[in-house]
Amino acid sequence: MVDDGGLTRAAQRRRWRRRAGVAARRAAFLGIGIALLVAGLASVPTPVPGLGLILFAGAIYFLIRGSRHTRQAVKWSRRQVPPLSRGLDRIKPSLPRGMRHVIDRSAPGPGR
Repeated sequence: MVDDGGLTRAAQRRRWRRRAGVAARRAAFLGIGIALLVAGLASVPTPVPGLGLILFAGAIYFLIRGSRHTRQAVKWSRRQVPPLSRGLDRIKPSLPRGMRHVIDRSAPGPGR
């Protein structure tokens, strides 16, 4: 059976499930990212060197995966706070490939 939109009911259900899955995945990424961000900011004054920055890099990874606006905000933040950008570049070699890719793509270069 086809409705007014030209899609069968089964196709509509598949589309709805796909959209709900994408929304749930984005919400999960944003929730994990915010939790890591809070943990990273809380661990900055601890005596363990670099732990806060690594948690912060993880937060950026999850937040960027969850929101287009966050990607733009991270680029702006790295441009405005050069020590943050240098710190992320410094720990980049010790991070997983996906996080290195995110740090590279958010780098505040001249043509970006």
